[in-house]
Amino acid sequence: MLLSFVAAWLLMAPGCCSTSSTQVPTLPVLPSLQRATLDGTPGLWMDSDDAGRLAIWIHDVTGGESFRE
Repeated sequence: MLLSFVAAWLLMAPGCCSTSSTQVPTLPVLPSLQRATLDGTPGLWMDSDDAGRLAIWIHDVTGGESFRE
């Protein structure tokens, strides 16, 4: 489920935000990101460092409202 969410964000965020007048931070480089299949279900995998970078980017783009700490 988390992998689907990440994939959706990576695909939608630049397109959704391109019409906004607000400057969107560039997507982080995620060198560990790779396709993976678990029990026949395709998805994505990344290490914890890249997951952290992506979480910070999402926090910055959304203003932190979508995360509960």
